[in-house]
Amino acid sequence: MIPYTTEDGSKYRDYGDDAVVAVKKIVILRDVGLSVKEIKEALNNHSYFTTAMWNKHIEQLKERMIEAQRHFEEMIHYAEELRDSSSMVLRFAEEFDDPSESRIYTKIMAHVFSKIRSFIYSLSQDGILESSTSQDEDISDLSDFFDVFIQRLERFHDKGIAPEAIEVQQLLGTLHQRLLRYYGTAVYYIYTIIKDIPPKDLGISEDDSEDYALFLEMFDICANWFRYAKSIDAALDMEMFASKFASEIKAFDEKVEESTYDAMAEIIQDVCKLPSQISLDFASEQKFKYGFEAGMDWAKEDLNDPSDLSEEGKAFEAYLFSAIKEYIHSLHSDPSSNEI
Repeated sequence: MIPYTTEDGSKYRDYGDDAVVAVKKIVILRDVGLSVKEIKEALNNHSYFTTAMWNKHIEQLKERMIEAQRHFEEMIHYAEELRDSSSMVLRFAEEFDDPSESRIYTKIMAHVFSKIRSFIYSLSQDGILESSTSQDEDISDLSDFFDVFIQRLERFHDKGIAPEAIEVQQLLGTLHQRLLRYYGTAVYYIYTIIKDIPPKDLGISEDDSEDYALFLEMFDICANWFRYAKSIDAALDMEMFASKFASEIKAFDEKVEESTYDAMAEIIQDVCKLPSQISLDFASEQKFKYGFEAGMDWAKEDLNDPSDLSEEGKAFEAYLFSAIKEYIHSLHSDPSSNEI
């Protein structure tokens, strides 16, 4: 369909200005949806290219441009959703210089997500988590509170009460305030989950296992401080931390032969920031669920955990997610509410 000329005895084709015009016509007719046969017929019909026909094709191209713009805006939105929701699990991973450290972090988070899901499901099915009876008093108290919370929420779910109903939202408000009041205890409990992960399950080599053990030892001091402080405000009192845990910090400094107080303080401050990072955007149910499920996928892949919830468990989990989403929205829409 593209005109050309050849010199006598030459295998080469020469394309002139008329070829450029033909290519432009072909591209335009193709983009407005004409078939190859229709394009060929149009090129051979000089009366086809009237002003009216060009105006028609211009309008068709504008419509396609609008459709393409809408399509790419949707693709960008989906990509942003997946990026932002993945950050629930990978929020700090990108800060690591070593990719292996990032992978270790995601495996730790996957393990935590797996434990949280099992914890919620155990409470909703069995009432009292068996392990809670063997925990120390403060951990046991927190476990018992979650037990009551899940049982009451499950009753709301069974009665068909909507996640945004006042009863459900008040229950979440009580949980929220309890978590803020005993944030340090919850942090310590999560740490007990992390420290029990065998280094080999995290992909840590024997050469690095000693460094990992030292990191856990340092984090153990921070976790015990959280347990002692309980609330976020109290945990942020670095002067009190330095005073109350002076002997532990000194002993660890002597062991590693350098000062570690600044590193510990940074860990404590970062952990205290986590609740404030639950933004309104994060409350999107798709993002919230995607991040949680991404953690579960990693748990199955990295921890050889094939377990999954039943349909009944998944329905209750979806109900919990929806209720939390509504609660976060209500917090951000009420200027008088406490910061999450």
